[in-house]
Amino acid sequence: MITKKELEEICNKYGIDYEKLINANENVLKYGEYREICNTLDYLRDEIKIEPKNIEKCPSILYFSTNNIKDNW
Repeated sequence: MITKKELEEICNKYGIDYEKLINANENVLKYGEYREICNTLDYLRDEIKIEPKNIEKCPSILYFSTNNIKDNW
């Protein structure tokens, strides 16, 4: 679980619109973990080159394990 404040911090750091993210899927707060979200965003942004606006459309990816994402990619 991650707090709203922590998630807002992460969104600001990665250039993601917090409101759009939460409106698309509020479960990020319930299932997301701070460190794993940062790891996932680093991977999506740096390795796969996914734009923040695309992450806003599918925020459920933020509570999946980075290893699972890498395996599926």
